Amino acid sequence: GGEKMDYAFFPVLYSYGTRPFAMFTSAMYREGHIELDGKKRHIALVDFNSNGRFDDEFLCGPTRKADGTSISFPGAPGDLFYVDPDGGINPSLAYDLVGPDCRHYVGKLVCIDSRYYDLNVAASGNKISIEPSNTAVGRVENPAKRFGTLMRGDQGVVKISATADQPAVLPVGKWTLLGYMIDLTDQPGDAKAEKKGELKATAGPARPTYTVVAAMASPTAKPIDVREGDTVALPFGPPYHATVDLGYYQQTNDSLYLGLTILGSAGERVTNMMVNGSRPGKPKFKITDPDGKTVVEGDFEYG
Repeated sequence: GGEKMDYAFFPVLYSYGTRPFAMFTSAMYREGHIELDGKKRHIALVDFNSNGRFDDEFLCGPTRKADGTSISFPGAPGDLFYVDPDGGINPSLAYDLVGPDCRHYVGKLVCIDSRYYDLNVAASGNKISIEPSNTAVGRVENPAKRFGTLMRGDQGVVKISATADQPAVLPVGKWTLLGYMIDLTDQPGDAKAEKKGELKATAGPARPTYTVVAAMASPTAKPIDVREGDTVALPFGPPYHATVDLGYYQQTNDSLYLGLTILGSAGERVTNMMVNGSRPGKPKFKITDPDGKTVVEGDFEYG
């Protein structure tokens, strides 16, 4: 808009053989406070796609081949909007599509504490407007104890969160799941968490040992139809099953490389899994010949 502003970038350069590579990533963010429903909230804006603007919406969705078949979920990255990020962010959650509770995506709508607001961000990031939205809503539910999802619809991309006992609110219309995070971490007030607290005293605030699973939806995921006043099921999550992918064959050492993919009940691909703060153990595999004789066995790396 013709307005001048200071900006900072991190220059990043790599050189692999004869193909050097360089890029600039954003080295600044905007922060301030705003009052919502009589409560002062700490907010921050991040120029996530490093283009100098702070008002870019995420354009997540599957790319398709000419024949119409879905192939992936790359999306065009937009900018991020944080609400009360003061409690710290677990690094193991920060890189997933849904991410921690305090992180939202810049767009037309934002859902904060189960209420929708119309969001308007100046390109320079120095002004922001959050007004209660009058959009009609319905509810979506899933059996997961606690979960957050990223949804795409006619009104853009929104992040919602809920529990098994309290469905999430979602504007009326057709919505497609992009990704989710199920959080089974013990929370203050949980019977299990309180029992653990009785067994071991700590000198400072206890850090939770995260038990989470994050996944990216299948490009062929079917949309759900949200209707005002109704509650509809949002299918995802367990049971999970593992599938082995044939990677590639390397002729020089006569080796076939295998990959392990974990899929959920709606075909979503698991991208992160932590159990009590650690990765699950290494999955084992065994290859047999037609007579059942073991040819080779071993473990998949990284858990």
